[in-house]
Amino acid sequence: MNANGVFLSELRNKAKRKGTQLEDLLEEVDRAKSGRMNLNLFRKLVANTGLYVEDDKFLDMVEPYTQNNQFFYAQFISDVDNSNQGDNTQRLSDDQLREFGAPLRDRGVDLVDFLRQWDRQRSGHVATSIFLRNVSSTPLGQIVCRAYTNPITNDVEYVKLWQDVERVLAAKYTGNPIDPQKMQVLINYLADVVKQQGIDLFAQFQRIDRFKKRRVQPSQFLQVIDSLGVKNVPPQDLTDLCDTFTENAVFDYVSFCDEIDRANALKAQIKPVPQPVKIDVDQVLARIAKEFHNRHSQLRAQFTQFDTQNNGIIPAARFIRAVMNQGFSVTDAEIEAVAQDFGDGRGNVDYISFVNFVMPPQEPAVKVEDVLVRLQDFLNLKKIQLQPLLKKFDLRNKGEVPFSKLQAVLRDISFDLTNEETNAVKQQFAGPGADGPVNIIQICELVDPIIEAPKPRPVLPKKEYVEPATLALDVMTKIGAIVSRYQLDIFEDFRRYDTKGTGLIKDGEFAAVIASLPSAPNESDIQALLNFYSNPGSHIINYESFCQEMDEFAMKRLQQNPEMTTKMMGALPSAPPSAKPVLKRFKMHLYATKISPDVLFTPYDSNHCGLIASLKLKPILDDCGFRTSDEDIRVLIDAFQDQRLPEKISYKRLCGELNDIRLTQSDLAMTQETGMTSMKQTMNPEVLRFTSEFREKLLERHKRIAQPFVGVRSQAMPAMDFRRCLESFGLVIKETDMQKIFREYRLNMQGDIDWQRFVQDVETIKTV
Repeated sequence: MNANGVFLSELRNKAKRKGTQLEDLLEEVDRAKSGRMNLNLFRKLVANTGLYVEDDKFLDMVEPYTQNNQFFYAQFISDVDNSNQGDNTQRLSDDQLREFGAPLRDRGVDLVDFLRQWDRQRSGHVATSIFLRNVSSTPLGQIVCRAYTNPITNDVEYVKLWQDVERVLAAKYTGNPIDPQKMQVLINYLADVVKQQGIDLFAQFQRIDRFKKRRVQPSQFLQVIDSLGVKNVPPQDLTDLCDTFTENAVFDYVSFCDEIDRANALKAQIKPVPQPVKIDVDQVLARIAKEFHNRHSQLRAQFTQFDTQNNGIIPAARFIRAVMNQGFSVTDAEIEAVAQDFGDGRGNVDYISFVNFVMPPQEPAVKVEDVLVRLQDFLNLKKIQLQPLLKKFDLRNKGEVPFSKLQAVLRDISFDLTNEETNAVKQQFAGPGADGPVNIIQICELVDPIIEAPKPRPVLPKKEYVEPATLALDVMTKIGAIVSRYQLDIFEDFRRYDTKGTGLIKDGEFAAVIASLPSAPNESDIQALLNFYSNPGSHIINYESFCQEMDEFAMKRLQQNPEMTTKMMGALPSAPPSAKPVLKRFKMHLYATKISPDVLFTPYDSNHCGLIASLKLKPILDDCGFRTSDEDIRVLIDAFQDQRLPEKISYKRLCGELNDIRLTQSDLAMTQETGMTSMKQTMNPEVLRFTSEFREKLLERHKRIAQPFVGVRSQAMPAMDFRRCLESFGLVIKETDMQKIFREYRLNMQGDIDWQRFVQDVETIKTV
């Protein structure tokens, strides 16, 4: 086909994609049907269809048919069509297309999907350079490229190429000598053999195909078929079948396996014609009778409603509908067979005969002996007696309880009775009346099991504690004075090391607990205790015995000798007078925040020695919200500094001093938090944000913060009055923000607010 023919063919395709014909487009321009039009109009028509042609090529094509800028399109189309009829341009042979497309198919490559990434306009064309670079640049690939190149656009029509390739590959075996019908019969037979034996035929061929070329030798194919045990196929037919799928002396087992799979798929789609199943009415009635017995169906009552004449006969349609509504496990055909079996031949069903046939026989009456045996086994298994449970309801000690109380007791112990069993027990044991009395002893003697009383445990003799030696007793007395002075729980400190709960700890752990006490004994005194209480062989100390003896001897010794108690208590160090105000303020802060001093400092004592670093004191106090100055911190460190480790302080002594402080009612009510304003370091960021926003809103409304507080002389203002002053500005204040303001500007323990400091902060704060 020449360039003019390709151009006209492309133009017609573009017009077809527009939903019209080329002749219709030409007639819209040339309404007189003169067969000619202005060359520029024709050029515009070609551009509107979306066909791009270079100017030089376009002028070369239309120049012979142009005169005085008039293009004779009818003559042009006629000449091109006539030339196409006599066009003998040689195309690619089927063998060439097969040779080109077979490797692509074997690799699973779809040429259209592969080249579409370069065809952005989805025109079915790609550049020749793209085709040669990404598909094939072999001599055969170049031949294919030239054969399917559009001379106008100089693009490769890859969609048309792949359609021709698929056509050739699909018609691959049509020219073989074997009869197609005979080949299909043979393939169906082999498919049945493969399916019956459950063999993966493709996997067997893959094991033989060592180079994974999707091809094997014909002899190898015959060996695989022979391994299947095929006996009823003549050898010549197998040879013809092998030749059908053989190309270039190799067997295409992929196509063969595809044909086998296709045959199996077609057989799976063919459903056998259902044969009428003979219904056994006796089996259907047996199933219905079993479900009647299990479900206690009310089908008879429904049948009676349909029997308006009370003659035992109802229409068959209503019989079938009633049975279907009951949900029996029967099909429609089975129900129709039952209706026909009990029918009278005139569309009616004898439902009384049906119900009598399927109704279960009456169960035998419940025996009280069986119920009592079951109850006795249940009580014996649970180790329960009814007599003490029933006596709880015998308030007058008559030995009788109402029958309803017996039912309640049985329900409480999870022993259920049916209605028949309940009536039988009531008839046997209950007296006259709706809720007759039941004799407790009469029924309990029959069902209560005999439960053996638990054996009493032997009483262990009380351990006699021997008063320790004089030196150990003196050290123990000093430890008792320390524990009493600072209100310590030394037993819990010992038990922290007793991970197994045996009451025993190592002597080193025992010494560590004693050394962690405030004003602890010296090393020689601790060693004296270790020598007295430790076992020389195992170095284990029974701390429970030590604590018991300390309570038994040391504490009594202190109680009996007030002078010794006064002397020992006076020997213990106490806080200097300069630390009293700070400790009192700290006590008030802990009381207000409901924080225990031990809980505050214990997390920082990882070694449980009763000491913390002096540098940690200020961060700990700041974290709990207690504001201190450097002078206060120095006073506290000097007062509670450890003598052995000067860089640490004894927080247990500090906690003891705090626990000794007693706050009066006037302290809790009126004492101001000393130095809260002068020692204030930083404001809460959230309060700072609220104060800044509050100031901006007041400036927008041209109001002053001090206006509501005019006339207030006292520095302390009740929280309710302070809230009322803030709300007088008409601003929306969240309750969370209001509570934060209360906490930040609280002046005393009564909750009064330092309104002067708040007003000063609002007036002097800078916008955040």
